[in-house]
Amino acid sequence: MRPTLPIRDYVLILSLLPALLIAALETYFVSHRFEAMDRELLERGQLISSQMAASAEYGVFSNNRDFLIGIASGAVNQNDVSAVSIANASGEVLAHAGRPEMAGTLGADNTIHEHFIIIVKPIIPAPIALDPLFEPTFSNMPIGKVRLTISRVRTNQLKNQLLTTSILVALTLFATSALLMYAFMRVISRPISALGNVVSAIGEGRLDSRFVDKDASITELEALSVGINSMADKLQQERATLQNRIEEATEALRLQKEAAELVGQTKSHLLALASHDLRQPMQALVFYLHQLGHRISEGEQVELLGKLENSVEALTQLLNSLMDISRLDAGVVEADVKVCAIDPLLERVRASFADKTAAKNIRFVIHPYKTSRRIVTDPMLLERILMNLASNAVRYTQHNGTILIACRQRTDHLRIEVRDNGPGIDANQMGEIFTEFFRGDQRAKTGGLGLGLSIVKKLCDLLGHNLVASSKINRGSIFSVEVTLAKDGEEFLLSAESNDADVQSGENQAFNQCKILLVDDDPAVLSSLQLLLESWGCDVSAHGSFQSLYTCLGSGEETQPTLVLSDYHLEQGKDGIELLGMVRKTFGGPKIPGIIITADISGELKKIASELKVVLAQKPIRPARLKSLLTYCLNERK
Repeated sequence: MRPTLPIRDYVLILSLLPALLIAALETYFVSHRFEAMDRELLERGQLISSQMAASAEYGVFSNNRDFLIGIASGAVNQNDVSAVSIANASGEVLAHAGRPEMAGTLGADNTIHEHFIIIVKPIIPAPIALDPLFEPTFSNMPIGKVRLTISRVRTNQLKNQLLTTSILVALTLFATSALLMYAFMRVISRPISALGNVVSAIGEGRLDSRFVDKDASITELEALSVGINSMADKLQQERATLQNRIEEATEALRLQKEAAELVGQTKSHLLALASHDLRQPMQALVFYLHQLGHRISEGEQVELLGKLENSVEALTQLLNSLMDISRLDAGVVEADVKVCAIDPLLERVRASFADKTAAKNIRFVIHPYKTSRRIVTDPMLLERILMNLASNAVRYTQHNGTILIACRQRTDHLRIEVRDNGPGIDANQMGEIFTEFFRGDQRAKTGGLGLGLSIVKKLCDLLGHNLVASSKINRGSIFSVEVTLAKDGEEFLLSAESNDADVQSGENQAFNQCKILLVDDDPAVLSSLQLLLESWGCDVSAHGSFQSLYTCLGSGEETQPTLVLSDYHLEQGKDGIELLGMVRKTFGGPKIPGIIITADISGELKKIASELKVVLAQKPIRPARLKSLLTYCLNERK
């Protein structure tokens, strides 16, 4: 990238170039003038010394000192001549004039000093014609020498004067250039720099910046400044317009957000009410059908009851799926991630489908983890995931088929696989199986809304678990969920939903001498659940409200129960957690186990239940599942 310079530097360079050129030329000519002056001085000295050598020939030959002194004195009177000496062939000085220190024995060479020049000239006799008939005789042997000392003082003074003049001229040129540069800067450079500053300010967002120059005298700069100011005006107007639009859009977005939040709150409230009010009669219907099944023995009636139970089961699953997908879309489902065990969870899944797998003679196999390492997840949501996957496997696996749930460790993850040998899924449809209301060609024959796998995907995304599916037509399907393994030393949270105790189905187990304190504000659910518990041999004390139980506890009519089974949402803002706390406080301590049945299990409720060691069960709960939880709680109490 070529380096850039400010306009001031360019102006400086352009203004100094002529001065530098003239200074260089002046230096060149001055140096040549110095050389010429030295050369002229030396030539004049050579000329004087040659004239003296010719004039002194007779005086040296005749040894006439007075004559020689006269010649020397005449030469000293000339400019720049400091001293003159005349000597004979033997070197004896015959005459000297000028500076005394220059007298003495004459050397043979010329010498140039800083302040003077010594020129030594031999005296050679002229040829003499002794006989007219013959050529003149000539002897080139010198008969003496003339030494001339030329002073360089005057020449050096002239040089100094010339040098001083040259320097003054150069300084004058530089000063003139500086003045021209300053004037040029005022006329051109300063406005251009100011324009540059205005452009930079506009580029930084200060659109109120303008260029104002009252002394502008250059047409092009004036036109440029007008254009820049006009551009800044338009940009400022555009920004003001854009700012207004942004503010309007922000206000509209805020109103939409508030409306959406209001709709979300209303939707959440509606979901909570719908979830509770729709599940209540469904729960009572499940319990009544179970009781009816134990009282009907005729074949046709049993067949009709079986169809009715299948219809109720399908309706229950549809209701659960619709409520789950609505709650997930509304964002009201919260994950309560903790360290828990996986094997009891798998056993609960198998126990929940014991009746269905037995009816279709399906072999349901669990390969447990069988190690001390725990997993990090929300146990209730993970159980919901596996329940959905197992429900699909049971639904699509044909009679005498096999379902396998296996745990395989992969470094720091546990891979939980749910395998079946059902009809499988076409490869072209694998990318759509997790979308809502999607049912493949093979699966559409079995009914359902196609929400189960969509719920599984949403729950896995909520928990951050990787979900993988693979399938082959007529070979079956494999759905895998990868869960993070807990690190060594991480706390294992003991709760009813994550305990190492085996969960039994309790199919033929009686609950003799077990007193159940039952509370539900829905008369149908209360009546059906009381009949179900009594059919299992439980001693049930049923109450239709929180106030009814409170009154009985206050009067001492109630004795200590073995277990408390209550709905969560009760009348007048009361709840099952508060009710259980009241019972435990009345009978002295937290030893009394509790099962809270609710239609809507939130993260906060799961946290509270975990701290109080309370089992949460979601409505509608199947009788087999309820019996399994009762067995578990009573075993824990023992």
